[in-house]
Amino acid sequence: HSQSAPSSADPRCGDAPLMLVEERKKCYEARDAYFACLDDNGARRTVRSLRKAYERACPASWVKHFDAKRDEEIKLRKLLETRETKHGAKEE
Repeated sequence: HSQSAPSSADPRCGDAPLMLVEERKKCYEARDAYFACLDDNGARRTVRSLRKAYERACPASWVKHFDAKRDEEIKLRKLLETRETKHGAKEE
């Protein structure tokens, strides 16, 4: 069977690199708004709404990547804070 080329007009369709500059910008803005709301412990309804917008604006593979990257950054931040706390306690 033959496959037609994915449309660059739909960022969720086909290969993510075909996304136009404006589509990538919308994806990044939606991601940043969602993550900022999470960081600020936003209201549950707002978080859900921003998550849906983020998932609509970005290809699923990008959402998975951004989510995993954020999780790793949080783990690293907590590890560094723990080390700083232990190191600071030794100097006192």
